[in-house]
Formats: sequence, structure tokens, C-alpha cells
Amino acid sequence: MGKTEKKGKGKKKEGKKSKSEDKLTFAEALLAFQIQIKESSIDASLAEIRQIEEKNRRYKERNERLKAEQLGYIKNILIETKEQERELAKKEVVNGEQVDEAIKEKWEFIRNNEQILEDLRSQVNDLDKKVMEKQTEKEYWLEYKNVGSKDHAKQIQLLEAEICKIKEIFKEIKEHFRKTLESMKNDISRLAEKRMDAKKEQATEYAIKHIDRKSRQEIKENDWMNKEVANYRKDVYDLEVAVQKLEEENLELIRHLFNCRLKDLNIPRNLFLTQAAGLEVPAEELLEKDVELSTSSDIEAEHATPESMIDTYLSDEEELKKSNLLESLSQDLTDILYGDGKDLQEYLRLGPLELKLMSIVGRAISIQKDGKDASVKGHIEDISETTRPKWPITYELIKSTFSLK
Repeated sequence: MGKTEKKGKGKKKEGKKSKSEDKLTFAEALLAFQIQIKESSIDASLAEIRQIEEKNRRYKERNERLKAEQLGYIKNILIETKEQERELAKKEVVNGEQVDEAIKEKWEFIRNNEQILEDLRSQVNDLDKKVMEKQTEKEYWLEYKNVGSKDHAKQIQLLEAEICKIKEIFKEIKEHFRKTLESMKNDISRLAEKRMDAKKEQATEYAIKHIDRKSRQEIKENDWMNKEVANYRKDVYDLEVAVQKLEEENLELIRHLFNCRLKDLNIPRNLFLTQAAGLEVPAEELLEKDVELSTSSDIEAEHATPESMIDTYLSDEEELKKSNLLESLSQDLTDILYGDGKDLQEYLRLGPLELKLMSIVGRAISIQKDGKDASVKGHIEDISETTRPKWPITYELIKSTFSLK
């Protein structure tokens, strides 16, 4: 029981401390507000004091100026009275009534001046009183500025530090609530998606259970067709890749075959190029170039290959006619490789080059007669021209050819 009472007392003391701290913070905030009010009132009173001092200074200047003017007027009046007396002494004697009237006028003028002076004195006294009051206020606020304002400044700094801490805590709490809100939104969206998927699955299962046999059969056929289409597309893609690889291999083999046959021919470059392109070059130039080539035939055989000849020829022909390159090149190569060899034999019979370019030349002889041979050749050429495949070979082209067959 004793321990529980002590714990209860400790809790009460902690609650009192927290309440006192809250009261202190409210009192400090109230003090800060009062300080601000006092400072604003001080600034206003200081401004009023400045204005009053300025007015007092102006009034003093005006009083001094009025006194100087008054003395000047009195002097002028005395001078005028003396002059008038002199004039009166010179003139004839005036009646008593006129003297009484002049005396009355003078008395009235003096009374008016005295009234004005009294009013000015009362105003100056009032201003002096106000100046004294403002001076006392000024002294009070200066004393506060030198002594009490420092304590209040410390309190203000502490309150500003507490405000900054409160702002930081508020930012942290705000960020925490924002993160929790985002997580809750994500959880809600996930649950909604899961429930929607479950509802869709239930709906599809319900629909499948309650449909007729024909619709079930159509659904199964549709699924089967989708699978078959996917497999067919995969097979088509694999076939396209295989056909492309076969085309590349065929091209490499054809190129290798051409290179091997041209290498076996062992023909100089200029003659091959002129014969392949259908150009004409003077015989003298050919002889001179062949003599130069004969002296360095071994070196050129090692370094200059027929591949370089074909590449240079192709580059020249591509610059001239890109569209007709394959047709012209195939015709010229067939004439050189599979022709009757007349151009080659003529070249081999060029004077002293016979010894250097000795070779065995075979002659192709047709089995059939000449007329039939010509007709067959023309028929074959027509068929080759008509049945020449388009390039490049695509899936649509293969499909069309197989469908025609």
C-alpha cells in the first residue's frame, strides 16, 4: 500500500509540473504579447514626444519673434505718440472729447494686446506641461530599454526557440501522417485489386458453369486456336531465321566459288575488269601493263587476291549503276567462266605473252544439234528470267511459292 501511495504521489507531482510548465509557457506568451504592445506604444509615444518637442521649439521661436515684434511695435507706438504730441503741440489745441476718444482707443488696443499675450502664455504653459509629461515617459522608457528590455529579449529568444522546435515536431508529425496515408492508400488499392480479381474469377467460373455445350466447345476451340497460332508464329520465326542463315551461307559459298574460279583462271586484273565490264582498252597499254605485271607476278600473286579485284569492280559499278549491278555482273561472269573462251584464247595469243600465259583450255561441245541447242538455250534463258526469284526472300514469298505448287 505504501508503494502504491508513493507512486500516486509521484504521478501527481509530475502532473503538477507539466501543468506549471504549460502555465509558464502561456505566461511567457502573454508577456511577449504585452512586450510587443508596450514596444508599439513606446514607439508611438516617442514619435509623439518628437512631434511635441518640435512644436515646443517652434512655439518658443514664435514667442521670441512675437516678443521682438511687440517691442518693435511698442517702440514704434512711442515714437508715433511722441511725433503726434509734437504735431499736437505745433497744432492748435484739440477738444476734450477728441482726447477722450483717443485715450479710449489706446486703452482698447492695450487690452487687446494684453489678452493676446495671456492667451499665448497659457498655451506656452500647457505645452510646457505636456513636454514635462513626455519627458517623464521618455525617461521611463529609456530606463526600460537599458534594463528591462534585455530580460524580455532573452525571454523572446527562448520563446522563438520553442516555436522552432514546435514547428519541427509538427513537420515530423505531418511527414509521419503522410507516409501512413500513402501506405494505407496502397494497401486499399491492393485489396481492391485482389477483390476485383477474385470477383472476376468467380464471375468467369459462374459463367462457365451456366453456359451451354456449344459455347464451351467454342471456348475450348478458341483456346486451342490461340495456342496453335502461338506455336505457328514461333515455327514461322524459326523458319525465317533458318532461311536467313541458309541465304547467308549460300551467299558465302557462291562468293567463295567465284573467288576460287577466278583464282584458278590466273588472269591479270585489267583484262578481267575490261572483259567483265564490257570495256575496250588499247592493246599497247595492255601489253605494257602485262610486261610490268610479269616482272612482279609472284609478289602480286601473294598480296593481290581476286577478292580485291571483285571488290574494286563492285565499288566502281555501284557508283555507276546500282540497280543493274547483279544482272550485269552475273552475265559478264558467266561469259568469262562458262563461255567458249575466245577472248581468253585471243589474249593468250598476244605475241611474246604466249610463253608466260600458257594454259590448257577446254571447249564445251553440246550433245544435241545446233538448232535444238539454240532453242533449248533460249527456252532455258526465258524460264530462268521468268522464274528468277525476287530478292530478298521473305516469308510471304516462300508461302506464295508453296501455295502455287
